[in-house]
Amino acid sequence: MSDGVLDDDKNLGHGKKYKRYSVKSIGRREVLLSTLIGGAGLFSVLNFLRRGRFSPVSSSDFANSTPRDLLGYKYSGDDGTVVPLDEESKKVYTNIRTAIYSGNDQSDKYTVLVGYDNDEQRVGTVHRPIYCYEGAGFKIAKLEKKDSLFPSFPEISGTYMIAEREDRREAVIYVIRLSSFFPTSEVDQNIAELKSRVMYHSYDAALLRMSTSMGRGEDPYERLREFGEKYLRGLNARGRDIVVGLKSYS
Repeated sequence: MSDGVLDDDKNLGHGKKYKRYSVKSIGRREVLLSTLIGGAGLFSVLNFLRRGRFSPVSSSDFANSTPRDLLGYKYSGDDGTVVPLDEESKKVYTNIRTAIYSGNDQSDKYTVLVGYDNDEQRVGTVHRPIYCYEGAGFKIAKLEKKDSLFPSFPEISGTYMIAEREDRREAVIYVIRLSSFFPTSEVDQNIAELKSRVMYHSYDAALLRMSTSMGRGEDPYERLREFGEKYLRGLNARGRDIVVGLKSYS
């Protein structure tokens, strides 16, 4: 179904009188709220002690997200991305890689872009690809939420997008990951961020964007989805963990 376009501190005045509260004035709601907040805080600390903070990803580690050998597809370089990340996205991710993969047919060509970060100052600000395409002059013709995108990885949800410009039409599948969650809207993303902070304390985030050009009247969703399945299966364990994080949060 369509997901739509994805898209106090008080200054205490002098001379004012403030009511003193006794223990008896604290009601059940306040006690319950305090218990919930305290419990969430304890749960967060326990998870932090159990899991620890993420270490920075080395360039050699991150290279595993765009392998040279990929299940029937030929790596043909990392230059040629039609829509690069915009400046806002570049501020979000400290690790960015692109790769072009080609199949046997000339039209069977795909661009993969991976963004990753585990800096807690950045990970809650994942930038959605729709803004990159609109910034590059594309109009969004289709935007659909897709659950269980890839048969081998049913946990993963994502978004299917068709973007059009006078000189080009692009079909795009993108997956946003915040810790173990795969939000497909800005509301879901905010909820996933909150859950991640409570459950994991320290967590990471990733963007996977796969795209291919398309002709008039064509809808290459199944072709692009099949490529995405092979891409994820073709990654080694480290590369797959960076992109979709299923190992770190199991």
